[in-house]
This record gives sequence, structure tokens and C-alpha cells, in this order.
Amino acid sequence: MFVDEVYDKITKEENRELFLFLTNKVEEEPYCLIFGSQLQVLHDKENEFENLNLEQQVETLLNLLSIFKIRTDNRL
Repeated sequence: MFVDEVYDKITKEENRELFLFLTNKVEEEPYCLIFGSQLQVLHDKENEFENLNLEQQVETLLNLLSIFKIRTDNRL
């Protein structure tokens, strides 16, 4: 995957905001009931996420978003 910050208008700062939004969302029901102990792992990975390159951040966010989709498809 190649991400061009100018062309795609994707920045590390906005990725960080989205990462924080999604990790905070996981703390709410019904997700907190599903993820339980994994909540702390997500919060602990915040610094690591910030150090990833842009492509790695996008891949991580896509993976995190897929968790929400899977759970929605199963009708929580």
C-alpha cells in the first residue's frame, strides 16, 4: 500500500485522532464487553502507533475498523 500525504490527504496527526477515537469507542458498550482485557493493550500501543510510518498507520486503522464491522455484522 502506498499513501501519499498530499494526494490522499492523510496525515499522521489525523490518523492519531482517529486511533484515539476508535480506542475510546472500544471502552463503550457493547464493545467493552467483547474486548475486556484487550482495552489496555490498545491504549498501551498508542506510542507505537505514532511511530509507525503513514502506510502502517493506515493498515492498523483499517484492521481496527474491521473489528467494528465484524461485530456489527453479528448483530450485537
